[in-house]
Amino acid sequence: IMPSLVGSEMCIRDSRTPMDTNGWLGQLVEQGMHDSACLLGEFLLAPQGAAQRDAGAAWLPAPTCETYVLYADALVGRGEQRRALPYLHQALQCARTPRGRAPAGSAADGSAARPSLASECEIKLRISRCYVALNESRNALACLMGIPSSARNASATLLLARLLEASGNHRAAASAHKEVLRGTPIVLESAIALAQLGTPVREIFAIQPLLAHLPWLVQLLHAHSAEGLHDATRAHEAFGALGAHFEGSTHVLLHTARAALFRGHDDEALALFQRARDADGNLVDGMDVFARGLAKADRGAELGRLCRELLFIDRRRPEPWGAVATYWTMRGEHARALEHCERALSIDERHPFAHQLKGSLLASLARPEQAVYAYRKANAIRADLDSFIGLVNAYLHIEKCREALSVAREAVQLMPNSARAHALLGSALCAQPNAQDKTKRVRARVCAHAPCVCGRPARVAACAPYAGRHAVPFAAGFRKGACARPAVRGGGDGGGEPERGRAQLPGRDRAAAASAAQAAPRRARGAVRAAVAPTSARRSARPGGWVGLT
Repeated sequence: IMPSLVGSEMCIRDSRTPMDTNGWLGQLVEQGMHDSACLLGEFLLAPQGAAQRDAGAAWLPAPTCETYVLYADALVGRGEQRRALPYLHQALQCARTPRGRAPAGSAADGSAARPSLASECEIKLRISRCYVALNESRNALACLMGIPSSARNASATLLLARLLEASGNHRAAASAHKEVLRGTPIVLESAIALAQLGTPVREIFAIQPLLAHLPWLVQLLHAHSAEGLHDATRAHEAFGALGAHFEGSTHVLLHTARAALFRGHDDEALALFQRARDADGNLVDGMDVFARGLAKADRGAELGRLCRELLFIDRRRPEPWGAVATYWTMRGEHARALEHCERALSIDERHPFAHQLKGSLLASLARPEQAVYAYRKANAIRADLDSFIGLVNAYLHIEKCREALSVAREAVQLMPNSARAHALLGSALCAQPNAQDKTKRVRARVCAHAPCVCGRPARVAACAPYAGRHAVPFAAGFRKGACARPAVRGGGDGGGEPERGRAQLPGRDRAAAASAAQAAPRRARGAVRAAVAPTSARRSARPGGWVGLT
C-alpha cells in the first residue's frame, strides 16, 4: 500500500494542474470546521524551508490574498479575532499589489488572479468586524470610513451606521441607514433606527414604499417613532396594541416594558419583563433594565436569581454584568458594583445602560467629575431621562449651576410632555440667582402634566432626590393656590387629560370644576408616578442608596 500512496503523491506533485488549496480551505470554513481549516492554513502560509528551496520545487503553491482571508475567517470562527487581524492586514497589503501577488518579504512570492474575496471592501469589512468584536469601535469606524461610499455593500453600510449612532453622530448614522434601506427593503433594523432617530415615518415610506404595504410594520414604526420622540404614553399604547397581535414577541414585550417603566408603571413593567423571559428563557436583551426594576421594587431574591441565570446563559454580553452591578448596588457595595460595571463596558463600550449605571455609582462614591463624563457618554449613545437626572445631579454637586441648567433645558426640549423633566428644570432653576419668575412657570408646567402634585410639596421633594437641597425650595411652591394648573390634552408621563383646577375658574363654577375633576380618567391620578417614585426617595435616604439612578 505504501508504494502506491507515494506514487500518488508524486503524481499530484508532478502534475501541471495546480492544486486548489484555497478551495479546500474555503470548503472547511463554509462547513464550520474551523479547527481543521486553521491546521491546513498553517501549512499553506508557512515559509518555504531549505529543503524545498534546494529541491527547486515547492510542495504547496504560494499563498494568495484569498488564502490570508480564508485563514483569518477560520481564526474568527474560533473566536481569535486578535490573532486574525495581522493576516487580514497582510491580505489588504496583498490586494493592493499588482495582479494580487503576495507582498515582498511575505511567506511566498507568486502571482494569482485576484478573487472576489480579496477585494479591499471585503477585507476592510472583516477587519472592522474584528475590531467591533474586540470592543475597539474607533478603529472599526476608521477602517469603514476608509472604504469609498460607492464601494460599500449593504453589510458594510449597516455596520457603519451602527458605529456612527453609537459615537453620537446621529445625522450621519441616519444617512447611512437610509442608504441601506434604499438597496435592501427588508432590513428592519435600519427602518427602526431611522424612526428612533427622529425621521418621520412618511419619509421612511418614501425611501422604501414597500414597507407601507405591511400594516403591522407601519404600526411598529409609529411605536418606535414615539419612543424616539420620548413620548412614553403614545409608545406604550402603540406597543400594547402590537402585543395584542404578537403576544409572544420578545421585542414588543421589552419595548412595552421600557415605556411602562418610563411612565412609572413599575408593576406592569416588571410583569412584562417576566413575560418576555417566559417566552424565551435564554433572553439576555434588556435584562439589566429588568434588574434595575427589581432593585427598585426591593425584590432582592428575584434579582439574585436573575443574575445567576444570566451569567449561566452568556458571560460575553454586557447585560449580565450590568445586572450583577445592580445587585451589588442594592446591597450598598458600590465599589464592588463599579468593578462589574467596568467589566460590562469592557465587553461593549457602546452599552448605554452600563455608562448610566457607572455614572450613578461614581456619584455615590463622591466622584461627581467622573460621573459627568459617564452620564454624557450614556446620553451620546442614547438620550435618556435618567441620564439627564444624573448629569444635573453631578453638576449641582460640583457647583456648576449653569451647566446643570443647560442640561435640564435640553431634557425638557427632548421630553416636553414629561413632568419629571419639568421638575428637573425647576430644581436646576432653584440653584440660579433671581430665577423666581421662571421657577413659577416651571411649577405650572409640572402641574399641567402631573395634576396630583399640586398641594403636595412633599411629593415633589420626594420626586427629585437628584436635586439635593435644591428640590426643597422648588417643591415648596406646590402648596395649595401657589401655582396654577393649566389644562392640557394628554401626552404627559401618566397619560390622559389632567383634571381641571379651581385656580382657573371663578367661584360660581367650582361645582362644575369638581364634577369635571371626578369625570377625569382614573389613570390621571397616577400621572405623577414617574415623577414621585416614593420608593426611590426612601432608598436615596439610606446609606448607599439610589443616588442619580432612580
